[in-house]
Amino acid sequence: MASGMKRAWTITICIGILLIVFWAASYHPSRFGGGVALRDSGFFSYPRYHAELGDLPLWKGGEYQFTVHGLPPGPLDLKLQVLDSTDANRAELTSLSTNVSVSITDMRRERESVRCRH
Repeated sequence: MASGMKRAWTITICIGILLIVFWAASYHPSRFGGGVALRDSGFFSYPRYHAELGDLPLWKGGEYQFTVHGLPPGPLDLKLQVLDSTDANRAELTSLSTNVSVSITDMRRERESVRCRH
């Protein structure tokens, strides 16, 4: 009976150690900095993390640079969203002549810079 209890404790401790190691090695949103916010959609969602970099006024020409650090590892997608737009605005928005060019620079995986010009 004592060996059965000892085995159960050993298994419990091993599982606990594995969970701690997994947690310590995983990405923590608190590493993100330089942007507006980082939203975590949950473990089972894709994409899991959504980083908000800042506002890009499309009605003004210019160059805007957003520098962030601590982004999650793995492939990244860039998505530009027009705030407060609806399907009713779609025709008006697609007829605009605004051009946006983006360059994304990975600076030794510690700082990422997104530069938008229009």
